[in-house]
Amino acid sequence: MPFDALKGLQEELRRREELHTHVEKALLSEDIIKEISDVLIKLEIGSKVRIVFYRNGKYYELKGEILKINPTYKFLTTVSKKIYFDDIKEIEILEL
Repeated sequence: MPFDALKGLQEELRRREELHTHVEKALLSEDIIKEISDVLIKLEIGSKVRIVFYRNGKYYELKGEILKINPTYKFLTTVSKKIYFDDIKEIEILEL
């Protein structure tokens, strides 16, 4: 803005908006955790997936290709994101 009468107002408004849109991470049932684990076991490098995951107070949906799977540190990497297994709410392997 060329003229900001109240210095820092825009930043404060953005910060407060983020606080109101923040959601808590859902607690998953044992059945859902098992379903996610079953899919994770089937994943291979190059698999196309749809993942709903939690990061920084929000849920995101991503469709992409798996580039790396690290079972020791419990994360997978897609073209654009590193996603920890504990942050996954939903995952499905997409058909080609």
